[in-house]
Amino acid sequence: MYKIKSYLQTTYNYIKDKNVQSGKPVRFYNWIGEVGGYWFERFIRSRNIPCHTNNTIAFFSVFGDLFPISFDNARVKVFYTGENLHRNEFGFSYQGYSGCLQSHKLDLSLGFDYLKSESYLRFPLWILYFVDPMATDSLSIKEMCDRISNRLIDNDNSKRFCSLVSGHDPNGLRKEIYESLIDIDEISCGGSFLNNSSELKDVFGNDKIRYLEQFKFNICPENSNASGYVTEKIMGAVSSGAIPVYWGADNNPEPEFLNKDAIIFWNKGEDNVKNINLIRSLNQNARLYREFYSIPRLMPEAAEYLNEIFLELEMKLRKLILLK
Repeated sequence: MYKIKSYLQTTYNYIKDKNVQSGKPVRFYNWIGEVGGYWFERFIRSRNIPCHTNNTIAFFSVFGDLFPISFDNARVKVFYTGENLHRNEFGFSYQGYSGCLQSHKLDLSLGFDYLKSESYLRFPLWILYFVDPMATDSLSIKEMCDRISNRLIDNDNSKRFCSLVSGHDPNGLRKEIYESLIDIDEISCGGSFLNNSSELKDVFGNDKIRYLEQFKFNICPENSNASGYVTEKIMGAVSSGAIPVYWGADNNPEPEFLNKDAIIFWNKGEDNVKNINLIRSLNQNARLYREFYSIPRLMPEAAEYLNEIFLELEMKLRKLILLK
């Protein structure tokens, strides 16, 4: 009995210390940073989804214990992950969380997997970084997509060769790509991994997009590979105008959104001579580079694809909060 009481008290203290005030209409557990929580809270507000002290929504992510899912008494419980739950990374175990994608304890789950269920919506991590949650109409989403897809090249042709911005290299691929391309020209590493430049912080105030705008190419592989697992990495390159040198998502990232012809796909553990020669040619030949750069980065129906995801998320949240 003592052990049970101790366990319950520990759990209560965990929730009390880690969670925002229990009466807050929208609350978040086990998130790292403010990006996710800030995004969903703004989305709910912009769509006028009725949420108040009697209509509460609790969002749960993977960076902590599973306790809050059972102990929080929110009217609607939503699970979200942008992480690859199919493997352990950086010594952190996601054991138990894969079941949350289709759990009876939750009303809705959001992730990158391709699952068919009324209580699931595919909602990959990159959306939180590159799509404004306040975009409430299809026109604003289309304008954003058009701006990214058909970004104009600088006339002064002053772009530098290549960038790499990362804090780690869990599978050794970033170093592999770096070492394969360094003989072509200088590669600027603005993150802590292979760092050789302080520009990202000192000149651009850690604004990664502005930093990447200087370069023709950006090395941006995922930490691990899984179908549909697409994070903010490739979208940073696409949004900045840098040509992505990418690996991940079975080298088929967001086929309804991204134009594969505008991406250079690295083949992990295989021969990449063609990729290396292509990158060298694009770097040395201004005409070839401009031709590649002019390829639309997004698919023609990218805006409609995003708009449908937004509408479906709104519909599911609204239905749950009104009908439960």
